Amino acid sequence: MQDQVAKSPRAPWKTGLVLLGLWLGINLGDRLWLNLDNTVPAWDQSNHLTGSLNFVENIRHFPGWQEFWQVSTKYPPFPYILAAPFQMLFGQGNDQALLMNLLLTGVLIWAVFSLGKRLFNPNVGCYAAAITLLMPRIFVFRLHYITDYTLVVTTVASFTCLTHWYFAEKRNVQWGWAIAFGFCLGLAMLTKQSCLFFLFVPLCWALVINFRNKQWEKLLQLVVSGMTSFPVWLGWYSTNFIYIFSLFEVVNDIAPAAEGDPKLNTLAAWIYYWKDLPSAVSWVLLLPPIVGVILHLAKKLPSRKTVYALPEKESLIWLGIYFGASYLIFSGFYNKDTRYIMPYLPIVAVFLGYGLTQWRGKWQPVRWGTVGLAATVWLIQLFPLPVIAGLVSNPNYPDRQTYPHPEIIQEIIQETPDLRSNLGVIPGVAIANNHTLNYYGALRDFQVYGRNLGSTPEQLAQDKESFDWFLTKTGEDPHRNADQLALAASLDTDSEFLLQGSWPLPDQDQLKLYHRRQPLVSVEAADTTQSPVALKNVAVAPEAIAGQPLPITYTWSGNRQDLTKGMALLTWSNGEQFWIQDHQLAFGMLREDSENKGDRLEIIERTATLPPADLPAGRYTLAVQYLDPATGEARPLNQPTVTVGILSATGEALTPTQLVALDWLTQLRKIAPQLGGGIAGLEPLFAHVERLNQYDPVQDYLQQVEDSLAYRLTQTPANATNRPQLRDWYWAKILAHALQEESQATIETLTELQTLTPDDPWVNAYIAFVHLYRWEPRQAELAITPVLDKLGDVPEIQAIAGVAALLQGKLFKAWSVVQTLKAQGVL
Repeated sequence: MQDQVAKSPRAPWKTGLVLLGLWLGINLGDRLWLNLDNTVPAWDQSNHLTGSLNFVENIRHFPGWQEFWQVSTKYPPFPYILAAPFQMLFGQGNDQALLMNLLLTGVLIWAVFSLGKRLFNPNVGCYAAAITLLMPRIFVFRLHYITDYTLVVTTVASFTCLTHWYFAEKRNVQWGWAIAFGFCLGLAMLTKQSCLFFLFVPLCWALVINFRNKQWEKLLQLVVSGMTSFPVWLGWYSTNFIYIFSLFEVVNDIAPAAEGDPKLNTLAAWIYYWKDLPSAVSWVLLLPPIVGVILHLAKKLPSRKTVYALPEKESLIWLGIYFGASYLIFSGFYNKDTRYIMPYLPIVAVFLGYGLTQWRGKWQPVRWGTVGLAATVWLIQLFPLPVIAGLVSNPNYPDRQTYPHPEIIQEIIQETPDLRSNLGVIPGVAIANNHTLNYYGALRDFQVYGRNLGSTPEQLAQDKESFDWFLTKTGEDPHRNADQLALAASLDTDSEFLLQGSWPLPDQDQLKLYHRRQPLVSVEAADTTQSPVALKNVAVAPEAIAGQPLPITYTWSGNRQDLTKGMALLTWSNGEQFWIQDHQLAFGMLREDSENKGDRLEIIERTATLPPADLPAGRYTLAVQYLDPATGEARPLNQPTVTVGILSATGEALTPTQLVALDWLTQLRKIAPQLGGGIAGLEPLFAHVERLNQYDPVQDYLQQVEDSLAYRLTQTPANATNRPQLRDWYWAKILAHALQEESQATIETLTELQTLTPDDPWVNAYIAFVHLYRWEPRQAELAITPVLDKLGDVPEIQAIAGVAALLQGKLFKAWSVVQTLKAQGVL
């Protein structure tokens, strides 16, 4: 082997001009297409575009690294971070976000060219780069904001660096490429975890070969490259690792079942991507190179005069390792999607570039003829050229039609300009779904959020009570079930909702917007000059039954700044017993406005409170305080005198629909004590939390619960009368901390609850689990050991003990737990 690549008859500056021409031509074509296209981003594109806007906001107002990495909990954020500067400089939108492709395409051209040059020669590299850019799968997905194109670039760049390192002989060259590989690998990991499926086998091959050859320094270089990658990806993964497992389950179980992918024990599963290859590459780019290789092997073409940088066989084996391993690994996954395997296409392009350069001598025009024909196909696939436009099958022409999504968002903002609005989106088609409407709301400074509805009759009944805005679509919608469509149809005749507006779609279907006549929160300009926040009026029935929701309407007045930042501490008391309905004014939906923070506003809240089922019958009077969470100080407010008569509970349990009639904080306090019931209580608890997170799209209610109960727990004495209520408050505060991934605060609150209820083994169990989440196995073991006597028959408790032992290297103890779980029938 030699570090110098083979010389090419073309001067380096001419090669540079060719690559620059590729970059300019492709990007000009892409930008022209995007400028002509008016299409609405579909599900995935809208979801990722919203993610990029979230990072724009967090870069502008950097909250600290922990919070920064939590902005995207499910998807690694490099594509979002990369798009953020372009949107900060050139404005927000799909086209602006895709300006990042100017950079990505340049890196891809370099990576593919450099790979072809190192394995063969610069000619192969140039043709490989052109083939990559002209592949239909690549150029179509390059026009949409999805993470897969970024994954292609970062994965191929990583493989190129690995290739240069693997074949380098000079020490300084090896070290340089090892560090470059580590950095690129870090970016690939920060793009999508599946990059490892492409790089794992080539890495293992390199490890084995260098170990067999006793190349200890090269093995050390690989270790250093791994260490180089850690700072790039470790922050996000250490913050959000727990979500990766749930995402893996969704991708590999739910998705394939829904999409009807072939089962692994069928031939169709293993030839799925092979059958797709002509569509991904095109026959135009496949046939001439393959024929060139065949004729070259048959010695039917003129002999090659140029010299390759490496032995031909060795280079082909190296490419085959990447291609073959990627193909087999992805074929072995239940979930099939042509996007998933895109990072192997540039490596296919290098092989095709090698095959295309076999056309030598008088056959050399086949090379540029093939690329020219592919470029023509690229143009006629993307642009409706005269005469031939009607002859193109499955074109990807720009959508020149207009869509009403910005007008719908504007209508909501115009109706409720002072509030953060939440839109229940019933349609599930590409041009109208919750992700798409959510994205258009995010473009308007996150004033409107779009959220999905449930699928069961019980969930839909809750949704109808909880959303103030609904969007429906006429016509067919195969992605929605009969219950969802029935809810959409019922809104036309529902007296609680008003048709706010309707807009035609290009296919003559209509989008209809409905608004609740009596929404959860209304805001009006106040006609008073009174300065402090005040409770002006309370509308409530004179009597209520304990354990049942009590509808109530509060009317507040004050200036915008105080109303936005403050919390209302509401206590209904008879002097001995009491219940609370604390919440941020307007339930946190009131928008801040730095230019008009002194505006006098009147807020009307229409909600329901919940007298506890064990509350004694009697008269209960409302007392109101204003809490500033920033200082922890509370002061009484001006208020009318309000008294309610409470009747003894009838023993009827709350229905799910009655539960969502309560404010969000009361709902959380109501369900949180299920944590004390152990594993059995977790599934229904988190099922309801999932609905709550739809109704409060920014989950601000969690912070409100924290602020409210942090104050309450310092003010309420822990006597025998209050102990059950304090216990429930602690569970609610623990749940709020946990859902916000505040692990240290979760442990501290659990420890306080442990003092209040020292005999509850589940408190220790949760402490142990959170210590494992924090990678503190020793503390987890100390917490879980006392619990094993009481809860040793619970498999999850044994699992915590086993993982704690394993992470400490106590293999025999971990093995003992495995045997116990086998005896319990779990493994």
